[in-house]
Amino acid sequence: MIRPVRGRRGICQWRTALIALALALTPHHASAEPCDFIDPGTLTCGLAPAETLHQGRVDRTLATDPTFARSKSRLTDKAPPKPSGDTAIAPFALTPDGDDKANFKTSLSLFSTALGFADWRRIEDAKTDLGGDRTLPKPIACPNPDFDIWAEGRSETIRAASPADRRSTNVTTYMGADYRLSSQLLFGAMVQIDDARQSVVSTRSGANGGAYLAGPYLAYELSPNVTVGTNFAWGSATDSASLDASQVRFNTDRSLTQTHITGHWGFGKWQLMQSAAVSYVDESAATSRPGIGGADVEMTRLLVGPELKRRIDTGRGSSLEPFAFLKSSLDLDAAMAEPSTMRNSVGGGVVVHRPAGYRIEARGDYSEAIAAESLDESMSGKVMVFVPLP
Repeated sequence: MIRPVRGRRGICQWRTALIALALALTPHHASAEPCDFIDPGTLTCGLAPAETLHQGRVDRTLATDPTFARSKSRLTDKAPPKPSGDTAIAPFALTPDGDDKANFKTSLSLFSTALGFADWRRIEDAKTDLGGDRTLPKPIACPNPDFDIWAEGRSETIRAASPADRRSTNVTTYMGADYRLSSQLLFGAMVQIDDARQSVVSTRSGANGGAYLAGPYLAYELSPNVTVGTNFAWGSATDSASLDASQVRFNTDRSLTQTHITGHWGFGKWQLMQSAAVSYVDESAATSRPGIGGADVEMTRLLVGPELKRRIDTGRGSSLEPFAFLKSSLDLDAAMAEPSTMRNSVGGGVVVHRPAGYRIEARGDYSEAIAAESLDESMSGKVMVFVPLP
């Protein structure tokens, strides 16, 4: 019988410092040594890769809510940004995030805005070529559409030499559509597709899994500064672990509920953003192999924190935007059994905006678990360069 126990994992960055407390589903008989057979066709420790794969999917689901940022932008930014010399919109954004990791994002509204910017740029170039002696028509200003279709996702390859030579490849994709019913209400639907593969060279074992979630989301603008939203999703997954010719398969029923509230306020040239989110995930798995029990995961996670930034004009179409943030993550289920499971992350950085939409971002953060038996801390930093497509 497999019995899930709790543990900790490091943080997984997704463009911002989303800190995830890990709940490790580790078979109590698992080891880093090669697996043996208790009878023909039944594995004693071949499930370890599948359990790690299962836990990684739960962590990714809890750490990501693409409707969070969309709800705010779709209700708050009802008009597209005004064209300027230091601004550009990419209809399809592909952003590397460290070694072997990348994020992508696109939508119909991004394509619409990008076309508007391209018209504005051609008119500005024509004015320059004509020496400014002629009056040219202004580009057509189109409001953000009420209906939008979007997609975003992340691909990552993780290599771990300890405790075993483990390699995993994960691709998570979100696709959805939403409609702005009024200036304050947004309704949509979303599908999450998660594909993961993992191998352990030292044990000649491996695992792969495919999962999906689908459901509606809703957002409401309480005031010009505060937006609340929620989403519900249901789905299933199929995970399998193999050792040589033997295989163990899990069929999993999944459900997810996420609720968030975000606020933003301006103090002169300073911008303050405050957000809070609660995520609940329930995964009930069963295996087709006799003698090996299923594993259930039920987690509730709270994430809160402010962010402060200010944009500084440096002239000639360039600007600097320093920012700082503090994030706190709490696994509410574990908090009932342990003195404290809170993890805090503090960080900051600067964004350099250059003419024609070029952008350079440098950021770093430090995080640690509070009141842990042994100090669990991590540091990270990265520099990203954004180049607009022609």
